[in-house]
Amino acid sequence: MKNIDFDAFKRFAEQYAPFEWEIDRDTHQEDFRGKHSVLINLIRYWYAVQYIQAGFQNERIRSVVDVGSYPGCFVKILRELVNGEIEYTGIGLGFSEEYTSTMKKLGVRLFATELDPDFIEPRVVREWPVSNIDCCLLLDVIEHLVNPINCLDKINSSLRMGGKLVITTDNIASFGYIHHMLKRGG
Repeated sequence: MKNIDFDAFKRFAEQYAPFEWEIDRDTHQEDFRGKHSVLINLIRYWYAVQYIQAGFQNERIRSVVDVGSYPGCFVKILRELVNGEIEYTGIGLGFSEEYTSTMKKLGVRLFATELDPDFIEPRVVREWPVSNIDCCLLLDVIEHLVNPINCLDKINSSLRMGGKLVITTDNIASFGYIHHMLKRGG
């Protein structure tokens, strides 16, 4: 894995070619208007990159599962950082035709399933078609789950021994609640 510093990552983010759906045009927050998700989430994505770099210093990442993979930008980030090909699977509730077509061109396999079966009126829950994964990404998703235990169990079952899980959240209050819930067991 390439080892990049923050300045290199920031240059990558500034030159990043976003997907059309990543650009925030309608936000009431002037600082975000017209920017894409990699710039908006620059620091959280940088921390995720740092963690991946530290966790895979002397290893090659061969497989990644991206839980809640929308908007799809992290596959571009990893392709920039990882030497060689990686098997990349995106898991989520459902995907538009445009998103599916674009991800297919990037070599991403998509799998639609309910991530939160305790949600009111959950969609169909299917067994994840991945195992022995090197790295799992749960980026800005956990705070949206009513009960993250099922999703975390699926992630645990999918990771290889010694595999890495990267979790980010933009909702610290919710994450604190989830941490407390995990500590007390549900």
